[in-house]
Amino acid sequence: MPGGLEELARAALAQIEGEIQLPGLQAEVEVLRDGWEPLRVVVDTILVKGEAPRVVELRFSRHGPIFYEDTVNGRSYAVKAAVLEPGAAGYPGALRLAEVKDCREFLAALRYYKAPSENTICGDQEGNIAWRASGLAPRRTGGFDGRLPVPGTGSYRWDGYRNDNPQELNPERGWIATANHNIHPPGYDPPLFFKRTPYPRYERIAEVLAAGGNYTVKDLKALQHDAYWAQWRWRRMNRSDFPHPLVRAYDLPPIERSGGAGTVAALGATYREIIDLADLDASVARNTPGQSGQPGSPFYGNLLETFANGEYFPLAYSRQAVEANLAHRLVLRPAAL
Repeated sequence: MPGGLEELARAALAQIEGEIQLPGLQAEVEVLRDGWEPLRVVVDTILVKGEAPRVVELRFSRHGPIFYEDTVNGRSYAVKAAVLEPGAAGYPGALRLAEVKDCREFLAALRYYKAPSENTICGDQEGNIAWRASGLAPRRTGGFDGRLPVPGTGSYRWDGYRNDNPQELNPERGWIATANHNIHPPGYDPPLFFKRTPYPRYERIAEVLAAGGNYTVKDLKALQHDAYWAQWRWRRMNRSDFPHPLVRAYDLPPIERSGGAGTVAALGATYREIIDLADLDASVARNTPGQSGQPGSPFYGNLLETFANGEYFPLAYSRQAVEANLAHRLVLRPAAL
């Protein structure tokens, strides 16, 4: 069933945790419940084009790096984030998913996944479906919910990370969908993040899937491009631009789009896929602007037109299907020793 890797609110991972009381502007310590502790100071030199190098002092507390110093009131602010923890670089934990054989193994493997936070979904050839809100979520103390700064005295320290992330395996409704909505089960407390209604994208997906039926790849293509309203005027105003970050000569032309905020056909979703577990070679995907990031390549912007038209390309899986769709072969060989 369609779901999607929709990001959970970053609030679950990166919250301002420490407000450190400093007794003086030049203080190199932070006050804790059990006394004073020196800050770690790193001196660095930043090279600036056309100017003299700048020497900066970076200060770190046990709560994390200090990102702002209030010199008037003698306070500094530090940020503690799960993504700064050892082993929390983006996506290494997802490598385990390449080895799972079914949705139960999928859920077990995601317990080792740290960052970034994702709604991760699974479907296997046995007919199982699963979902997990994946990523590190701090176990906070002192009645702190993570939305506002708190004194960095140690009274609000994180007590490790939670092991009760929401998940589902074969829910009775018969389908799983995620679309940046409130994914907390009833009674789940404290929440991983804070999100307000409405959730029109999720509600529309739920409306379609709850009607039941044997959905085909064609049906799910239509659902991914569901935009609620007539678009004949909207497309003229609703565009996606593709500027090169450095060289204007490499800019690609804008394209007209249907959909938008609040629709299943959200503008921010550049990559979409539909996996046919009965025939993996029948799976399809769409992306933009091209298969290559190299300007001048015939594949630099080759997906723009299909993307604008809501079309898909084959997501070849078997060797036979890959060879049938092959357009270019690049062979890398080591230099002779």
